[in-house]
Amino acid sequence: METKQTDPPAVADFYRRIDQLSELPMAKRELLKHYATGEVRDYHQIDCFVGIEPGSDYVMHSDEDSDCLMGGTSQELRHMGEWLPVRVHILQGTEPATASRLLRKALAWVENGGLALGDLPFDDTLPDELLEAQSQANLK
Repeated sequence: METKQTDPPAVADFYRRIDQLSELPMAKRELLKHYATGEVRDYHQIDCFVGIEPGSDYVMHSDEDSDCLMGGTSQELRHMGEWLPVRVHILQGTEPATASRLLRKALAWVENGGLALGDLPFDDTLPDELLEAQSQANLK
């Protein structure tokens, strides 16, 4: 990303500083410059983990498939607005069966009110009424 005449001086200076970080791969430098101009936006985030044996982790409660969904909120630098409310990232190399299984679980979590839980941790220290809501929304 090249500096343009219309860039504010602070942005142009930021771009120059990133270009001086020669130890970073070019792709990483270009991504840093790209996202530096994005708006800070609030997102619900659903992380889908695999290989978490049931009962093996205090925080990450997995199901019979050893899958665990964790939900919360995050802030991201993005150029997209309200016209792109949902984006799905799937790690390259993920088996299609694994991705579709996790997406179905994430969809069930959203449909059962998971987004309303916000930043609550998925653990058994929650009050009973929230535990019930969590169990209804988590990994159906």
